[in-house]
Amino acid sequence: MNRVISKDTAKNRYEKIKHLGEGQFANVYKAKDTETNEFVAIKKIKFGSRHEAMDGISRTALREIKLL
Repeated sequence: MNRVISKDTAKNRYEKIKHLGEGQFANVYKAKDTETNEFVAIKKIKFGSRHEAMDGISRTALREIKLL
């Protein structure tokens, strides 16, 4: 199942276990869902610098998010 979750939800519901990898736009972590006890992968999107964030998310990053 793919879904987008807030940072607060991720902190409260998922326990990070291991960093699995890093790409240009995201980090991927193995985590445990504390509600279901299932292992999941969490992809944390990088938003870049504060200046870039003010200009908005890059098109490539948006494309990657949409693929989720």
